[in-house]
Amino acid sequence: MGAIHSYQAVKLVNDPKSENSGLRLVQIDAEAKPYPAYQLMTPQQLLEERAKLREEKKAHKGVGTVQSMRFSSDITKHDLAHKVHKIDSFIEKKSLVKISISNPRNSKKTTEDMIKLADNILKSLTSKATYQTPPALKGTALNCILRPLSDKEASTGKKK
Repeated sequence: MGAIHSYQAVKLVNDPKSENSGLRLVQIDAEAKPYPAYQLMTPQQLLEERAKLREEKKAHKGVGTVQSMRFSSDITKHDLAHKVHKIDSFIEKKSLVKISISNPRNSKKTTEDMIKLADNILKSLTSKATYQTPPALKGTALNCILRPLSDKEASTGKKK
């Protein structure tokens, strides 16, 4: 059908005698110049287009999901390595990782030791992640959030 003016498209869609009366006018590109772009679609085409958009959105949804990991300040090296490996897999999937480090009541670890543990976790992921929120004591637990490096940060090797 080609490009037509919007009032003509609306007239085509709303005319009950027209063979195009079952079509829907759908906005395709709101940023197009000089006017937004629209397309006439059948209800089936519209459903397919919306399903395709949902799939694309779902594929990009990984960014921003938050995974939680809990640590004890008395964690063993093997357990720490295993949890860091899990954090690494979450970061590769572009997820945020909330780390909570708790201090058992009978432990002699200080807040500085817990901060060092959080820094050691980040150092092992240095080329992949950085702090979104720095370590902060909340109650008896130290909390922080790690995020994947942006493409720009990864290419320059800089961290925020």
